[in-house]
Amino acid sequence: MRLMVMLFLMTSIPLSQTVTCPRICVCDDTKLTVTCIGKNLMHIPPTIKEITVKLDLKRNNLGDLSKGAFKHTPYLTHLNLQGCRIHSVRAGAFRGLSHLVQLDLTHNNIDILYQESFDGLSSLKQLYLDRNRIEEIHPGAFASLRSLNLLSLTHNQLVYRLT
Repeated sequence: MRLMVMLFLMTSIPLSQTVTCPRICVCDDTKLTVTCIGKNLMHIPPTIKEITVKLDLKRNNLGDLSKGAFKHTPYLTHLNLQGCRIHSVRAGAFRGLSHLVQLDLTHNNIDILYQESFDGLSSLKQLYLDRNRIEEIHPGAFASLRSLNLLSLTHNQLVYRLT
């Protein structure tokens, strides 16, 4: 199955969209992976190949994930953003990542999950939000996550209030 997906991706992307691997990252074109661990990145490198399926940006300095942050990598299935000092996930930050099945946001500084923070992640199965500062989750924050079967929120500031 994986081979079929890779063949589809490789044949459906025009050759004119050839992009080189970001200089500070390690890319594996056979596995369609990009690894940029601990490079003090402040934004997502714009030269990541569109056909990338696994992106590891662990231990960087991304701060704020704005709307459309990953619009140039629509085929991602796995995204690792552990320890990236993320404090805010804006509405639509992950919009367009309909193939994403695993998202790791552990060890960040996120304090609020907005209604559309995870909008567009219709295939997401695993969401890791451990060890953040989450104290507020807006109604509907997880509404678009229809395939989700694992949500991990350990070590946050959540408090359940009876009204």
